[in-house]
Amino acid sequence: MQLWQSWKESFLFFLPKNFRLFLLVTLKTMVTAYKTLFTYFWWLFLFTVPAVYSYLSVEYAFYVRFIAINLLLFCYLLATRSSVRKKDTRYFFSYGFYIFYFATTLCFVHALSIVASRISGLTVLYDLIDYGIAAPLFIFVMNFVLDSDGTVSSFFLSWWRALKMVFYNYPLCVISIMILRFLSNFIDWLLITVDVHTIFCALNLKVISLVIPYCFFANVYIKKLHEQFGVYF
Repeated sequence: MQLWQSWKESFLFFLPKNFRLFLLVTLKTMVTAYKTLFTYFWWLFLFTVPAVYSYLSVEYAFYVRFIAINLLLFCYLLATRSSVRKKDTRYFFSYGFYIFYFATTLCFVHALSIVASRISGLTVLYDLIDYGIAAPLFIFVMNFVLDSDGTVSSFFLSWWRALKMVFYNYPLCVISIMILRFLSNFIDWLLITVDVHTIFCALNLKVISLVIPYCFFANVYIKKLHEQFGVYF
């Protein structure tokens, strides 16, 4: 009964009056996150621009850019999550240990996406993880992990809670991915048709735009955690 009620609420979530309020909150989170990220990590954004590596070997440039992008994604998680602490340098460095769980989760989600894409019976699962690093499963897991005490047992417990959050809010996750994928396709079109290097000062718009799904699902996480607390704890 609780599952069906939760799925019903998932559809009600997209009613104009409800969704409009959520988007306003998400927009505010995005603005705050961008301010924080560009204040403390503007230099890391520069390492995501392919043109920066024009003087390096292809292999070396690939690894440096790969590390820079993943560090940024970890910072995205910290910048978009709900916290009473001031998000300054001390705040980000205090979560340095959690980057191990970030890397492990990234590998797990990638492995799941490969398995799900090759087994037709797992298309339901694939819908939730084929969005890759911006998938709700990945973001939910990491938010649970960042809210935990950082032990190995809490890491696996975070996975269990994140899977339940996806399951109990499956319609919301799928519809959200469809909306965000449409936005992603628009950005792809923009990158092809517009002189992005001039407009955005050679920054990688695709990488920067990943803050949007991170903010969106971070707010879904905190909303559902409050509404369904008994389900996860």
